[in-house]
Amino acid sequence: MEYILFIALFIKHFYIDFVNQSIEEVRAKGIWGDPLGFLHSLKHGIVTTLILLDFTNIQTALLIGYIEILIHYVTDYIKMSKGCQDSENKLYWIHLGADQLVHYMTYLGIVYWIFQ
Repeated sequence: MEYILFIALFIKHFYIDFVNQSIEEVRAKGIWGDPLGFLHSLKHGIVTTLILLDFTNIQTALLIGYIEILIHYVTDYIKMSKGCQDSENKLYWIHLGADQLVHYMTYLGIVYWIFQ
């Protein structure tokens, strides 16, 4: 079951971060408090909560979804506020990789929390 949850979270992440995200959301993530930047993280938290309803109770799913919103928002803000938004710049790729690592480590923590 752990692998199923990992796969579901990874697919969710790919879809919301790379397919569903608008360019306006991308730009807004570097501005603290911008509603579009928050909307991106909110999407992650809502879908994570919905996925978790198949694995845990609603209170735990809501709590984890809320925590993911916070982690995702702060992580994306830090990445975007560093000013490395040019894909020709090596720092862009380092920041993108670190950002994705934090997100995937969040999913590892979620799976551990649910199945410990």
